Amino acid sequence: MVRETLANAFFSYSTNYLIDTDHSVIVDVEGTRSIRQAEVGSVRTMLDRIKDLHDIDPERLIADSAYGSGPMLGWLVDRDINPHIPVLDKAGRTDGTWSRTDFEWDADNNQYICLKGNRSNSSAATIPIRTGNPQAKALPNTRL
Repeated sequence: MVRETLANAFFSYSTNYLIDTDHSVIVDVEGTRSIRQAEVGSVRTMLDRIKDLHDIDPERLIADSAYGSGPMLGWLVDRDINPHIPVLDKAGRTDGTWSRTDFEWDADNNQYICLKGNRSNSSAATIPIRTGNPQAKALPNTRL
């Protein structure tokens, strides 16, 4: 017996546009599944495509906060594209995941220190750590 309250599943797509804002021209279009990761990936595809096909290197990229992850912003900066994108800030998390504000930054050694004094073995990557209390246990050699 099927519950009548369940909605039918559906698959949806998004159309992503790369627009030259100085000239109000659509430069490229990429269809993706309607999930953030696919939409963000489409920007890389379109930027690579316009470089290969038309030798266009944009000076800047304007986008919403879905594109404001560290890896995406870093990728743009590595290509000398100035990102005009709000940064995804998860400093004050409320979902039980430790955030960077739960750690002390040691600028001299370029690493984070957990509340029990253990130092990270990486300053670049982050992993979510779930707990009800950030002081509950130490993080020995945990990548941050």
